[in-house]
Amino acid sequence: MKPLSIYIHIPFCEKKCAYCDFVSFDNKASEIDKYVDALCNEIKSAGIKVAETVFIGGGTPSLLTNDQLSEIFKNLPEADEITIEANPNSITIEKLQHWRTLGINRISIGVQSFDDTVLRTLGRIHTSEQAVSAVKLAYKCGFRNISIDLIHSVTNAAIKIPTEIFKYITHVSAYCLIIEAGKHFKPIPEQHSIRQQKQIELILGINGFEKYEVSNFARPGFECRHNLAYWQPQTHEYIGFGLAAHSFLGGRRFSNTSDFNKYLSGSFQDSFPAVRNEDLLTETIMLGLRTTRGVAVEFLKHKLAEIQFLESLKLIKRTGGCISATPKGFFVLNAIIEKLT
Repeated sequence: MKPLSIYIHIPFCEKKCAYCDFVSFDNKASEIDKYVDALCNEIKSAGIKVAETVFIGGGTPSLLTNDQLSEIFKNLPEADEITIEANPNSITIEKLQHWRTLGINRISIGVQSFDDTVLRTLGRIHTSEQAVSAVKLAYKCGFRNISIDLIHSVTNAAIKIPTEIFKYITHVSAYCLIIEAGKHFKPIPEQHSIRQQKQIELILGINGFEKYEVSNFARPGFECRHNLAYWQPQTHEYIGFGLAAHSFLGGRRFSNTSDFNKYLSGSFQDSFPAVRNEDLLTETIMLGLRTTRGVAVEFLKHKLAEIQFLESLKLIKRTGGCISATPKGFFVLNAIIEKLT
């Protein structure tokens, strides 16, 4: 039996960010209790008894009251790693203390930037000062596995990360702003985007963080186990509960409906397509190459000529029976993946 991870989607926000492409709402606060009831029914119907990780994402899970979150946890199994996403402006001492009593041992704080100009550009409703205070408060309340999210390539300004923050955090997810169709953001020049990415990697490296995936960095031993499960479809499975949540279970990939009212009525799932072996192989290669560990050479036996070519360009390397991108290669990762899949 493969290790199982659980994802819980909480699709409510105080304010929907202009860049966000996730299924979430800032106008349904009165429906949260109904949603929690439907979510609990879905979890109960699955009858999951054992899980390796649980990740509560959104949306903004930290908007839930302590009672609402407690109802959800009554239906969840224990897990070694339990993460909740939180926004700086909705974190309180009372919530942090309650989360710990529920067994939550990892918190991911949506900082996005320590530059107030960038935060305003993104439409965030917290300040850099609030972000620092939220991280410190989480640490004060006993959390010792604290992650922050950052977004770069929003403006041309140099990246700001206050040195004091590294006393408290163990993990950083740093993403490039993706401008979807219809989103009103002006892209910055590619050279500035690459410069900011390099700045982040340098700052994090100096402060003891190691890159373990294209956008993720951690102190040794603090890699996000839940994310690692997503990136290893040959050996791990996951099930998603909540609106628009995705699952990969028993060789099948399926998703929940993204229709809010349909979900509340108890019609949870939309599709059950089987995953073909060749699709699983392609996905294993693609996701493996996103990590610094890479993908086992055995999955790439049909690509020996391409491997030799990419090695000659110093874009990939072989280590311990695995093929992985070099630091140079991570900047052209999509091209490498296209070549090897």
